[in-house]
Amino acid sequence: MICEDRIYHGKPPELDAVNPVGCGDSMVGAFAAAFCQGKSDKEALAYAVAVSAANAMNPGTGRFRVKDMEEIHSKAEVEEITY
Repeated sequence: MICEDRIYHGKPPELDAVNPVGCGDSMVGAFAAAFCQGKSDKEALAYAVAVSAANAMNPGTGRFRVKDMEEIHSKAEVEEITY
């Protein structure tokens, strides 16, 4: 994620992905929701990574289990990249 004054790299924990369809859309929607809630850039990326990864774990498109998202969110890594 490239911001005005820094760059972040987000990574979910290892998981069993079964369907990547809709993951990008899920991530964009999660970013929108996070920013509307006033989350920081770093917090928004962690949330978006978790929603997108949870979507990949579900055989349906554009769906995820909140329990999966919360577990992923607690383990997601977001690091600032120095340039």
